[in-house]
Amino acid sequence: MNKDIPAALSALSTGLYLLTTGTPEEPYGMIVSWVSQVSFDPPLVAVAVRTNRFLHDLIPRFGCFGLNVLADDDEKIIGTFKQASLKERFREFTVFTAVTGAPLLKEALACLDCRLYDTVRPGDHSLYVGRVEDGRRLREGAPMTSLDYGHTYLGRY
Repeated sequence: MNKDIPAALSALSTGLYLLTTGTPEEPYGMIVSWVSQVSFDPPLVAVAVRTNRFLHDLIPRFGCFGLNVLADDDEKIIGTFKQASLKERFREFTVFTAVTGAPLLKEALACLDCRLYDTVRPGDHSLYVGRVEDGRRLREGAPMTSLDYGHTYLGRY
């Protein structure tokens, strides 16, 4: 690969999100950044998950996922989900559900409750396309971006 490609890709700003699946009793979550709305009618969003990540096989198993939009001051959520063990990640946060049963985080800026609609495997990530069954703005604030976080995910880990 041309060595300038990663530098150019790192100039793309993206949001930071907490992707969740499972149940309120057994929630799973990880920080993601490759997310996009891909349709208005029906309302669809796509999220890219690397095939070696633990959530990769769980989303098809549960058939739903939550996309929790992080605010630009949500360093606590980022830190917890990057450092804590799987069982400890949700301990300090409040989980609720909407339509699909996917765990959603009350502390998020906003959340989308999605039913798995389609899966595409374009490379070393799978694109999970979710039909938005419910969406809520939970508080005021600005969404966190890779510019706020100071790091851009390039798919290397």
